[in-house]
This record gives sequence, C-alpha cells and structure tokens, in this order.
Amino acid sequence: SYLYDIISQLDSVTWVSQEIEYQKGRDKLLSSDVIAAEGDAVIFYDAKAITPSLKLRKFDAAEIKHDIKIYAEDIIQIYDQIKNYLQGLFRLDKSYLKDNIFGIVVVLEDAVVSRKKVYEKVYDILQVQETITLSEKEKNYICSHIKVLPLRAIECMILQNTSLLPGLKEQLDKPEKWYDYTYINATVENG
Repeated sequence: SYLYDIISQLDSVTWVSQEIEYQKGRDKLLSSDVIAAEGDAVIFYDAKAITPSLKLRKFDAAEIKHDIKIYAEDIIQIYDQIKNYLQGLFRLDKSYLKDNIFGIVVVLEDAVVSRKKVYEKVYDILQVQETITLSEKEKNYICSHIKVLPLRAIECMILQNTSLLPGLKEQLDKPEKWYDYTYINATVENG
C-alpha cells in the first residue's frame, strides 16, 4: 500500500490501481501490486521483500547464483502479467500497446548482482518452462522494458514529483544501458 500511496501522488500519473484479481482458466490470479498509467504508457510495479544476505556480501558464489535466480523469477512474473494483460485476461483504464508497457521489480534493497546474468537466467528459465527459444525481439523487449530497482531509487524520484517513465523510455534504444542499475536522475525542479 505504501508504493500505491506514493505513486498516486505523482502529478504525471493519469490512472493508478492496486492489484487486480482475474481468472486464467480455473486459476484466480492477481496482477502486479501497483499498475500506474502516464498518458499512453503504463508501468507494472511488483514489490518484493528481498534484501541481500550476508553471504552475498562475502561474494559467496552459491548465494550470488541464488539471488540471480530470484531476480530472474521476479522479472518473469511481471513478464507473465504483461502477457496476461495483452491476452485480455484483465483490463486497465484503457488499451496499451506492448511497447508502452513497462515493469519494475521493486526490491527493498538491491543485491546488485549482474543484470546481464539475471536476464540470461530469465531466458534459460523461460526456455525450460515454455520449451521454446525466445526470439531476439522478445529478449530485447524483456531487457528494455522490465527492470529491477530498489525502493529507495523509486522514492528518490517520486518524492521529488518526478516520473521514472522518461528514464525508462530513454534507454529503450540503447542496449548498452539495459543492464544499468538505475535509469533515473534525481530532480528538484518539479517541487
């Protein structure tokens, strides 16, 4: 609810919703925790109570692999939500094009594991789950549209009345930025 409350205060948000319950076959599912629209774009926010363990701070290889897998699974969860929305399983305030749908896994504290390895793990898991090889276009969509950010980075922007969306859009055509740990610059001019 905290994430919903602060995102709702953002001047650029035109529509916001907490998780939406919907049906997929016989299963009752929930959408991402917060979904916020800004004009023709929408961001799916999914909060995760993840903090790095002490083993990660000691560069424990097994713990690093474990955190990479957790982040990959969280990215897949948002990717599945986006696919479910695009298949019409739940509705938002209006229709959004796939290229204008973004996702953010919101972690309490970032484990700062290699984002490139996280996305590679995403592809490995999806290939096993769906027994298909993802197209390059779909891999690029996941890399450019779904991010992992710590709550602190989101707070820094929103509490300065500044949207994350311009930063997300700016990196879309810049593959060298897809693995960055932040896509935002703090501002003060918006109040």
